[in-house]
Amino acid sequence: NLINGMQKGLVAELSGDDVGLLWLSDQSKTSDAVAMLNAHQKEAHIQKVLFGESLKLLFRDPQKDSRSPDIIIKPDFGVIYTKPTNETIAEHGGFNDEDTNVPLLIANPALNAEEIHTAVQTTQIAPTILYLLRLDPAALRAVQIEKTRRLPGL
Repeated sequence: NLINGMQKGLVAELSGDDVGLLWLSDQSKTSDAVAMLNAHQKEAHIQKVLFGESLKLLFRDPQKDSRSPDIIIKPDFGVIYTKPTNETIAEHGGFNDEDTNVPLLIANPALNAEEIHTAVQTTQIAPTILYLLRLDPAALRAVQIEKTRRLPGL
């Protein structure tokens, strides 16, 4: 409602749950929409709004791929964006640290012990395993399409 109050029909699509995914009918208004959301952060229970470069760390560039949302709203912990008639009381995961930080241990006698604290995607695990097994990660179609890199430091 906040964003559509700026311009009727500006929200082309909204997927609400334990995260809000917004597609705008006019992408040139993204910064204005984000400013509106940030101005109402407390009453809308918004922890963080992702757009632009921060959004592209999670999704493809919405300017180039219409499947990617223009804005991601990360709600306060415990908040679920849904209709009042929805009986949902919990969700399976969103963008909170508890949902996105996955510890990973790789053990191999040929590897030196090391801790690497770098943001990575779980999609990087499969090509890394193939690489360590001396198989070609580029044989995976998803690696070819998405240009997925191996985990760093290996």
